[in-house]
Amino acid sequence: MADLAATRTTEITETRTGFFGRAVNLTTQFRKVSQEPALRRAMPTIVAILVTIIGLISYFLMQQPVLTTLYASLPEAEKSRVVDALENAGVDVSLDPTTGDVLVSADDYHSARIMLAAQGLPTVVATGYENLDSIQMGSSRSVEAMRLKQAQELELARSVAEIEHVLSARVHLALPEREVFIRQEAQPSASVFVQLSKGRILGRSQVEAIIHLVSSSVPKLAKENVSVIDHNGSLLSNPTTPNGRINDAEFEHRVRMEETYRNRIISLLTPIVGPGNINAQVNLDIDFTRSEVTEEIVDPDGNALRSEQNTEDLTRETPAREFLALSQHTATISRHFNNKHNNFWEEDSAFKILKRGKKLRSQPDSIEHNEAVPSYSEDQCRCSSA
Repeated sequence: MADLAATRTTEITETRTGFFGRAVNLTTQFRKVSQEPALRRAMPTIVAILVTIIGLISYFLMQQPVLTTLYASLPEAEKSRVVDALENAGVDVSLDPTTGDVLVSADDYHSARIMLAAQGLPTVVATGYENLDSIQMGSSRSVEAMRLKQAQELELARSVAEIEHVLSARVHLALPEREVFIRQEAQPSASVFVQLSKGRILGRSQVEAIIHLVSSSVPKLAKENVSVIDHNGSLLSNPTTPNGRINDAEFEHRVRMEETYRNRIISLLTPIVGPGNINAQVNLDIDFTRSEVTEEIVDPDGNALRSEQNTEDLTRETPAREFLALSQHTATISRHFNNKHNNFWEEDSAFKILKRGKKLRSQPDSIEHNEAVPSYSEDQCRCSSA
């Protein structure tokens, strides 16, 4: 056993001696090489090259990719869908901590836009008043007006898209040009197209809010000139009643009047047939036709003097006068003949005719036809009669 242990110790010592021996040999060889005069002269150049290589590697490893704005000023819901689509596609995406814009690397910019366009994203491209910054100097007035109208449409669409159940929106404005010599100018109008979520509808209050938002944002735009259409082709605003159709307000008015007449019939017949023994159904046909008459009344007796011009032309003659001057040598005769002065009198007066304008609007609540069908229990009526 002692011999075996000694043998193992000798092997380990030889192994260590061989390893350290090779290390010592390498160190000795490196020292010999470093003592060469040529290597000493080239050492600064070698060190500079190594430092440059290490610096470049560190620079490229530490440098972040150049980020560019993919979409700016997107709504929060739209921004969430865009970021999820990019992350699922394996694209490095981040948000600007200051503006919240969606940022991607410059190399992935075009591929990311193509990929999002294939998925129909974003549904709203938020480039409203930001487009006004790109107007070049020297642009014509018509180009500036068109850019301003487009920016206003996009900003209104962005605001409408923030309403609940609205996925996207588009706004079209018809703004007539202002004319100086035209008495009756064309009124502006607007159309709003909304795409709703699946299975969702807009309430009457939401539609009224959209109409009020658009009409308040455009000068001289009346609420009656704003139309709201959904993706199913339904007219949500329904400002008029074409083809005999009634809107929601008219329908509610009709239901209220029918309920009022029904309650009156029941209250009149209940003392006769007893409580709970009468039921009535009322159907009203209401004429919702609106008529508007504009009158201009001229008062012939109410004339007022507006301007007056007087001109005088007077003709006048002076009598003839004759002077005789005598001297020792000559005689001078001076004669003045008749001189005429003409003055003409003319008077021009202009009167202003008094006019009064009046606009009459009829109320569309006349009942053309009514039908009331009361029903009651015969047994209860017989008992009451007895």
